[in-house]
Amino acid sequence: MVNPDDIVSYEYVKELAESVNDIAEAFAMSPEELSSKYGLNIHDVNDEIIFHCRSGARSQQAMEIARNNGYRSAKNYKGSITEWNAKTKR
Repeated sequence: MVNPDDIVSYEYVKELAESVNDIAEAFAMSPEELSSKYGLNIHDVNDEIIFHCRSGARSQQAMEIARNNGYRSAKNYKGSITEWNAKTKR
């Protein structure tokens, strides 16, 4: 089962990074810099990161950016955040 603490909201990152270029810049940082700047809990490029958004399209793009910058364990939750919330009763 996925640990909710491993979930990184695309909307959360997007609030802090206004464009795709900013997201690319963010994931070009070391895990320590990324965690410090964005308040994430990422310690290593091999840490699992699961992106989500409303429909899955933007989180897919964010996942690809992260993977292209060495975060190989980045994943995209293909369902919507609405679906996730229903499954976890949030």
